[in-house]
Amino acid sequence: MIKNIFVLPLTLLACPLAHAIDTYSVDVGEGNRTSIVKIAVQQSWLSDESWFAEHNLDTYWEASVADIEGRKYQDREGQKQSFVDFGLTPVFRYRGASKRGLFAELGVGANYFTQKYDNNGSQLASNFEFGDHIGLGYLFSNNIEVTLKFQHFSDAGIKEPNSGLNMGLIKIAYPF
Repeated sequence: MIKNIFVLPLTLLACPLAHAIDTYSVDVGEGNRTSIVKIAVQQSWLSDESWFAEHNLDTYWEASVADIEGRKYQDREGQKQSFVDFGLTPVFRYRGASKRGLFAELGVGANYFTQKYDNNGSQLASNFEFGDHIGLGYLFSNNIEVTLKFQHFSDAGIKEPNSGLNMGLIKIAYPF
């Protein structure tokens, strides 16, 4: 299943818009006996806006594909659930006057799970989920970016059950 997470970035590279991609990233994380490996591409929009004195608000779109694996499927020990998540998220990043250094970000987007999540007593009744995250990161002088993120998936109460899925992630990104 992990090979599926390479489909979206490779597809985007093959399309004419690939030259507009700014950054490639990999996220890995854990939560509720569930793990995630995500590959994503980002494209800036409305960047370098000086909305605050001495600080900037950057924005970017993130297209992602992830392999999600639950290790207690339908609340049964030893049973696994594995599926793919496709996501599209607008992200807002607040940083200092310099592009380098510390930043905070917030994103709320749309996700499609190829299977309904049912793991460790937590269920999501829909394949469509909202994916929101909050993160704190650092952009180093060599352009490598490291971000610690808290990720939450839920359908915002559209359909029950909707116990949500919370995960902690680390993101490594490199702009091109």
